[in-house]
Parts: sequence; structure tokens; C-alpha cells
Amino acid sequence: MEDWTITIRVPDADFGATLAKLGLVLSDERPHEQHVGEACSTKDERGYLYRPRAAQGGRSKQKEEKDDCEPSRDTSRLLYWIKERDAIRLRRAAGQPRPWSDNPIFREWSFCNVRRECDRITTWIREKWREPHAGDPDLWFAMAVARLVNWTDSLAAIGYPVPWDRGHFIAVLQARAARGEKVWGDAYNISNGGQSVPKVEHVAGVLDKLWARRKPLRPRPDDSLQSFYGRLKDMDGFASFMAAQVVADTKFAEPLRSARDWWTFAAPGPGSKRGLNRVLGRPVNAPWRDDDTWRAALARVHEAIAADLESIGVGRLCGQDLQNCLCELDKFERVRLGEGKPKRRFVPHGGSSDASKQGQPSQAKATGAAGGES
Repeated sequence: MEDWTITIRVPDADFGATLAKLGLVLSDERPHEQHVGEACSTKDERGYLYRPRAAQGGRSKQKEEKDDCEPSRDTSRLLYWIKERDAIRLRRAAGQPRPWSDNPIFREWSFCNVRRECDRITTWIREKWREPHAGDPDLWFAMAVARLVNWTDSLAAIGYPVPWDRGHFIAVLQARAARGEKVWGDAYNISNGGQSVPKVEHVAGVLDKLWARRKPLRPRPDDSLQSFYGRLKDMDGFASFMAAQVVADTKFAEPLRSARDWWTFAAPGPGSKRGLNRVLGRPVNAPWRDDDTWRAALARVHEAIAADLESIGVGRLCGQDLQNCLCELDKFERVRLGEGKPKRRFVPHGGSSDASKQGQPSQAKATGAAGGES
């Protein structure tokens, strides 16, 4: 039997060694110029190439490692979730009446869109801040502010936050709180960091540190998404989840728009690790040796469902969207199998034309599982 490897376009060089160990071969080809975020319905070529490796005698170490991670891969539940969740978005956008799904789980519980760019709050951030300021070298900082607050009314009151003004930030949010208005989005759990200070001051402190180091943190022409993510996640008060959110927003502007790993980068969280375990037939809470092993397994699933995504009309997904789908799949399966319940019930957002247009279930539901990946 011929031993096949997968050649993935534009991966991160830092990730290459681990991919090679797992039988994945790297290509220097650049990604297609069109990126999914330009429209929720955008499709692109699959972007993956197959190349057979010369047959070798015996069972390879790479094959053994792959089988250890994938005892019985089944993508059917993942594909069902992706197809139905995107169909709900399209039914809402077409103005169809409720319910938008025959599945009681989708009717009762809140789930993110298949593509993050279709989410309501992401749409606001894109149109009001990201696209008008795409050439700002500190756009990434504005995206950090946007995701730490994650509430469009508050963001509108703050205004585009470059250059950074700590006093203005605190005053605006404290004034909203004093008037009894909502200040923070509910999609992420952002605490006061265990400090006995108001949350607004803690968040301002995190942003102070980011702004002070803005020059070395800025995206560079030679950056991959992975390398930019690595710098962000090492910052105090930021960590992996929020760093990945800033990458997901900033990657639609240059220089990250041309990053070699634009389509393949993803940062695992607890939910997407469990979701990938479910797809691969592993115990749900089975640990992963390291993040690169998880990414290599994600790349194989990404390739395995590429043709299916085209056939169901969804088209190509970037790695971060697929990672988020796995997190949402885990939420869905917990309900279906009686293992637990998500944190948020489905409540259609009222009085917002762009909510129905983008198919976002709730204003508080932006991206990732409620409260981050849980």
C-alpha cells in the first residue's frame, strides 16, 4: 500500500519540525490572495496538495504516532454541526421565521457561527475599527482593546483607541457603569486578575503593558501568525486564548494578511481539544502530548473534510475557524449525549439589523465558547 503524506501550503516554519515527524510535508507555495473574512460566504480553493511518498517496508514510526492519535476518525458529527449552523445563519439572513432549525439543541442553546467573521461583534469591529485603520501599525493594539471589552456600545463610546489614553478608557467605562449600562461583553471571562482593584483598572493595566511594548510587539513582514501569537501570549494578563483572538482579527490586515500560515494557524483550548478528541475517537478528556501534536492532528482533519466542506456549500475554512467549530461541536455533543449543558441559551438579539443579517444569536455571543473555551 502506498504511504501518503499531506503537503500543506503556507505553514509556519516553527511548526515544521513537528509536522515532519508526523508525516506531513511542507510547501513554500503562497496562499490565495482572497481571504475568507472579506465575506461570510466567500469560498476558496482547498489549498492542499497530495504527494505520495515512496513505499517503505514495515510500519513507520509516523504511522504509529498518527494511529495513536486517531484510533477511529469520524467527521460526520463535525460536518453536521458545520452544515446546520451555517444553514441557520443563512435562514436568518433570508428573513425566514423561527425556528431556524429542526434540531432542539440548536433551538435552545447558543452557538457561534462557523466563520468568526460572520459574528455580530466581529462585524462591528471589522467595519468600524479594522478596515478604516488597516494601515495602522498598532491596529493589533486596537484589536486587543476590542476583545478585552467585547461590547460594541462600550467600544463606540471609547472610540478608536490609538494612541492609548488610559484615563479616557477608564472614565468612559466607569460612566457607563454608573448609568447602569452594560460595559463588558459576556463571551470571555475576564476577571480582575485576582487583584483587589476594579475590573476596569485591571484591564487598563494589561493594556498599559501592551502599549508600552508596542514596538517589539507589532506584526512584522517576516512574521507568521504563530510567531506573532507567541509574542502576545507571553505578555502579562494576556495568555493563549486572548492572544489568539487578537491574531484572528489582526490577520486580515498586512503584514499578517500575507503570513505563510494564514490558513493553517490555530491555538488549541480545552474545548477544541475535547472536540478534536471526539472526532478522532479518543477519550473526550484524553490529554495531548503538546500543542504541536494537536495542530498536526487538526491539519489531518482539515484535509480530510476539505472536499466535504465544498460539497455542502460552506467552502474552505481557515484553521482558527475549524478550531472554533471543534469547540462548539464539543458543546453540542455534551448536550446531545447528556454530559452537560452550555453556559448560554439562545436568545435572538433584538432591534439590530446587522444581527439578523449576520446570523448572530445574541449580542453577548461574540466568538469562542462563552467565557472562552470551557
